[in-house]
Amino acid sequence: RLNARMLVVDDDPAHRSIIARIGFRAGFQVVEAASLATALASLQDDTEFACLVIDLFLGAECGGDLFSLIAERHPRSGVIIITGADRSARKRSETDSIDAGVNVVGILPKPVDLECLRRRFEQVRGSAMPQGARDGRIPAQAEGERTEACA
Repeated sequence: RLNARMLVVDDDPAHRSIIARIGFRAGFQVVEAASLATALASLQDDTEFACLVIDLFLGAECGGDLFSLIAERHPRSGVIIITGADRSARKRSETDSIDAGVNVVGILPKPVDLECLRRRFEQVRGSAMPQGARDGRIPAQAEGERTEACA
């Protein structure tokens, strides 16, 4: 059952642990990264990730620095961005990540709505290889739905 892998990148150990636990319960094998360097090492090996959860602010580092590598090496991975930034900054992050070629399935504000996060994980698990998908990418929400709170 735990064959899909997830990378959780967050510098806050408590937050990272909660996300990892929810990911595990959703059926993922979870790899945790507390820093940009650890995340880069995980993304550069041959491991395939179905889901990537990226905190944009990693202390003095920026999770957005992973976008080009994600687009190059993991273009089919469903990416969930989490951030404490305001709405306009979340929208810019969405634009930047999509422009980089990242398959964004959600941008969630902090504090993260855990039920919303769980539903995003289920979406990724259920859509890992959607039948009829042109390029194998997980179908994203319509414009604006990525940055809105879950209903």
